[in-house]
Amino acid sequence: EYPAEDVGVATYTVTTDFNADPTGVKNSLDAFQTALTKLGENRRGGVLFVPAGRYRISGKLVIPTGVTIRGEWKRPVKGKPVEGTILVVDMQSGSETESGAFITMEPSTALTHLTIWYPHQDPDNIKPYPPTILYGREGVWGNDYCNVRHVTLVNSYSGIVLSRKNGALITELKKILSPDYWADSGLEGAPQAGGAYADWIYKHGTGIVMRRNDWSYTCYVDIEGYNKGFSTGLCVGGDGAPNGHNYEFNLRNCETGIYVDGTSSAGIMFTRVHIEDCEKGVVVTSASTGPVQFYGCEISASDASVLL
Repeated sequence: EYPAEDVGVATYTVTTDFNADPTGVKNSLDAFQTALTKLGENRRGGVLFVPAGRYRISGKLVIPTGVTIRGEWKRPVKGKPVEGTILVVDMQSGSETESGAFITMEPSTALTHLTIWYPHQDPDNIKPYPPTILYGREGVWGNDYCNVRHVTLVNSYSGIVLSRKNGALITELKKILSPDYWADSGLEGAPQAGGAYADWIYKHGTGIVMRRNDWSYTCYVDIEGYNKGFSTGLCVGGDGAPNGHNYEFNLRNCETGIYVDGTSSAGIMFTRVHIEDCEKGVVVTSASTGPVQFYGCEISASDASVLL
C-alpha cells in the first residue's frame, strides 16, 4: 500500500506467522520477540515484515545481529496524519537509563519503514522515558552498522542513543527534528501546535548530542524549535570529546543553533550549515580545546551570530 524505493523481502510476517495483533488491542510483545529471536538463531539473520497497522508493545525488544524489522511507511508531512506501521509503546515514564530502551539493536541490524509512538506521554507535563532506540547491547561488543532508516519518532523523549558501554562506528546520520510532527500526527492525545510541549522543547530539548566519536559524518540534518540544535560535549565518564565532519545542516528557530562544549585535539568541522532565526547562532565554550572549523555556513541570529 505504501510505495518504497526498494523491494521488500520478508523472511517472516509478524501477523500471519506469529499472530501479532495489528489493531493494537492485544499486546504483541511476545509475537515480535519470538520472531526476532528465531531469525537471530545461529546468526542466521533475516527480515521480519510488519504490515500496516497498530502494534501495542508492552515491554522491550532486542534485534539480534543480522536481523531487520521492516514495516510500511510514508514520509511525514506537516499537517497530515501519520500512516502505515505504528509501534505503540505501552510503557509508563521512568528514568533515561539505557537498560530500559524500547528497542535495543545489536551490530549489523536494521529498523526501517515504520513509526513509533508513546501514547502515555503528556504534552502538558513532559516526563522522561528511556531511549526509544539504543545502538549496542550490553554484553555484545560494538554497535557498528545499526541502521535506522525511514523511521518516524512521533514523541520520543530520547530518540536514538549510542550505548556508552560499547564501542561505536557511526558513518552517517540523517534526521529531521521538529515539535510540529507530534501535533500533526493525528494520533490520540496529540497536542495543539505551539502549545506547552513546544515551549518545553525550546527550553530543554537538544536535537543531537554528540560526545566522543572518531571521524564520524553527520549530514543532512533538519532541526527546528529546540533549545540547542546540535551540541557537543565530553563523554559522561570524561574520556574524550568528538571530532569529525558535520555538513548540510538546517537549524531553524532554536535558542542556539550549534553549541560546542568540547572537542578533541583533532577538532570538529561544519560545512554548508544554515542557521536561521535562532537567538544565538554558534556558541563555543572554553571547554573546546581543539579547533572548530566552519566553511560555507550561513547564520541568522537575533542575539549573537558567534559567541566565544
